[in-house]
Amino acid sequence: MQMLPGDKRLLNLTLPKNARFWFAFVNQNGVWPWREQDRILIPLEQQTKNNQPIPVEIFYSSRVGPAVAAR
Repeated sequence: MQMLPGDKRLLNLTLPKNARFWFAFVNQNGVWPWREQDRILIPLEQQTKNNQPIPVEIFYSSRVGPAVAAR
C-alpha cells in the first residue's frame, strides 16, 4: 500500500485469525515489527518529502476455508 504517515510512528494492524506474519517493508527497507497482544506494530519512517506517500508492504499467510466441489 502507499501511505502518508504524517506524524504516525507506528502502523497498527490486526491479521485474520490464525494468520502468520512473515515480514514487512517500509519504503523498500525491511523493518522489525513487534506484537502487542493480537496487534502487529510496524515502525514507520519519518516522512522526508512533504505529501509524498511511502510504500508499505506486509507479507503474511493464512488458511482459506475448505474447498467446495463444483456441481
